[in-house]
Amino acid sequence: MLPQERTPTHPGEILREEFLNPLGLTQVTLAEHLGVPVQRINEIVKGKRGVTPETAWLLAGAFGTTPEFWLNLQANHDLVKARPARHIQQLEAADSVGGSIEDASSDWGEDPAGWVREQRRSDYRRIG
Repeated sequence: MLPQERTPTHPGEILREEFLNPLGLTQVTLAEHLGVPVQRINEIVKGKRGVTPETAWLLAGAFGTTPEFWLNLQANHDLVKARPARHIQQLEAADSVGGSIEDASSDWGEDPAGWVREQRRSDYRRIG
């Protein structure tokens, strides 16, 4: 669950405060160990750059965490930063010429999950 009142901590701050500082490591040492430019580590630590999947794998290997740990930190941070200022109301199924998908499922006699609307045609076909 994402916090409502604050932005989650950037993974760069977690990297600095929970890993580099306690272990007495410098950004240069980490960059050399990972085989990446120091600038990449510095920009992550300063919050100017996000953790990519590649970097998440490298950090996970270096610190004994998982890549998901780093990607989840990044995703939570990004989601809150990108949250729309206005509320978006959920869409409801619209009635069309052929009826809604829910109406069609009763015509088909089964769950429409196995059906797909073809891009250029208005009919449905069974997949799988």
